Amino acid sequence: MNCAEEHEARAVAGPLNSADVVNMDEQITVRFDEAQRVLRLFTRAGGEALDRPTPPG
Repeated sequence: MNCAEEHEARAVAGPLNSADVVNMDEQITVRFDEAQRVLRLFTRAGGEALDRPTPPG
């Protein structure tokens, strides 16, 4: 289950208390930071691949 689905399921289950909201915010932040890290790695790898000379064809 992805982050948004998990939070929707919690919200439908009943009212959220402040601890639930803090926990959800922390989870979102962790997942967002991880997605940004992976995107930076992917972008860097793509740039390095494009900078490599291609063998003569």
